[in-house]
Amino acid sequence: MPRKRKYSDALIIQTLRTHKGLVYRSAAAIGCNVSTIYDRAKAEPKVAECLEEEEGKVLDVCELKLMEKIFAGDLGAIKYLLDRKGRKRGFGDQVQVTGKVETDVSLTPDAQAALISAIAGKLLAMEEGFDDGDSVDAVGDASEPGAAQEENANLGGDVAEQDPFWQGDGSGPALA
Repeated sequence: MPRKRKYSDALIIQTLRTHKGLVYRSAAAIGCNVSTIYDRAKAEPKVAECLEEEEGKVLDVCELKLMEKIFAGDLGAIKYLLDRKGRKRGFGDQVQVTGKVETDVSLTPDAQAALISAIAGKLLAMEEGFDDGDSVDAVGDASEPGAAQEENANLGGDVAEQDPFWQGDGSGPALA
């Protein structure tokens, strides 16, 4: 026979609603340990649902306050929202994670020989494509110093001539 619980689900649910889903305050009001409420939420879907609902209501209030600040022109609030919810449109800080991954790779002797041969072939092909002292500019002949820079400058032309969207001084969009 299951043992009788000291704190009923109904009591926990009511207390969670009274305290807006704040588990520590609810536990103090009931006189139980915080883990009692968390354990009950894991075991009883009704308690878990109540906890999630109350947390959702609090989040709604926070979002409402954030929206009020945004509509009042608070740039910090605007940046906060764009950083978090505007990523699909290209807003927000980009985070690039780099690092070194180490792994053990075992190759058979035949696979090792094939890999070394492929790498050597690539290196030889690269070496044949360049003579010592050559440099390659973005556009133009490597033997004519400055030719690439001059050619690159001629590629763009005057932005304002090409696109009426830009102001004549090239500073950015013309706003009417």
